[in-house]
Amino acid sequence: MAATVREVVTDVAISTTATVTTGAGTQDTDLLLAIGMSEFYNLASQTFGPPSGGGWTEQETAQLAGDDTKIRAWTKTAPGGATQVDLDPMIDEGIALAVLVLEGADLADPVEDSAGAASSAATPSVHVAPSVSPASADAFLVAAAATAVFGGTAAYTPPGSMAEQYEISTSGGGDTSFTAATEQLASSGATGTRSFTFANDGVAGVALALAIAAAGGAEITGTVASTAPAGLASAAGGVLAAGGAASTAQPGAAAAAGAVHVTGAAAAAAPAGQTSAAGATVITGTVTSAAPAGAAAGTGGVAIAGAVAAVAPAGLASVIGGDSITPGVAVAGGSFPELAAGGSSPQLVAAGTSPTLTTGGVP
Repeated sequence: MAATVREVVTDVAISTTATVTTGAGTQDTDLLLAIGMSEFYNLASQTFGPPSGGGWTEQETAQLAGDDTKIRAWTKTAPGGATQVDLDPMIDEGIALAVLVLEGADLADPVEDSAGAASSAATPSVHVAPSVSPASADAFLVAAAATAVFGGTAAYTPPGSMAEQYEISTSGGGDTSFTAATEQLASSGATGTRSFTFANDGVAGVALALAIAAAGGAEITGTVASTAPAGLASAAGGVLAAGGAASTAQPGAAAAAGAVHVTGAAAAAAPAGQTSAAGATVITGTVTSAAPAGAAAGTGGVAIAGAVAAVAPAGLASVIGGDSITPGVAVAGGSFPELAAGGSSPQLVAAGTSPTLTTGGVP
């Protein structure tokens, strides 16, 4: 799956610490991308970053000549939950901090490629993030630009293909302007430059670009192998049988377009008392079943319906073999007569028929 922005938090400060706190929904599978800028910087005598908390890896930096504006980017795996991140100033200057909480990024090796640069003398107010070349086709491009001039809250025009994520600034003894934008890439290789245009003509600045790697590579599409639901068996290749339909995808995989759970005459566990036929399709209609209590199973194990042997009713005797006589049911060699009014059940004779009952009498 490709990386996406879960949240962006920002802060600006003059001669004090810039502080942000991510939301409670931050996951320990998220990537924190911290981008900081300083109004001016002297590499020999001053320290700018990394942010607080430890565990940060610097990914890219860019600086104007003459100890001027500097921008730096760091990454680390989020600890999960609300997370405070601080960035201290070097001395009395303006600084700015932005933390992008990215979900779906590769935590082991989050940045495929990065680059930074200062604006050119010919077009100083166009702050150009250099081209980067990710190896994957689904990297997430993040580009940022900064300058040591206050331009208000809408001083930057972002690159046309990118979505602006924030724009912040300070003024009054520590002027800054700072912005970033993102773009989902659709192919590998060189991205080309991304240009941020500053509103004040002739104002130089710096910019950088980072290609964020997606977790687990490209998203899976097509017919996806999946764990079979309870009672179902998987066919060769792990795709659920019956119509070739794919089931719900495993975590991290996408189900094929139009794929549904198998319904209808699907392979399933047999109902209680039934067995499954070849292919595990449940048989409906005449079902192989256990015989009812006191009854014998017919040929092939199908329970006999209709003339079913049963326990003899009160006052009736059972024939040889234990099969009970019920009214109107044939017995060996004869039939059971209707009872006469006021009469009682006769005794059967072997292989014969019942005698006729006399009115009120016993045969």
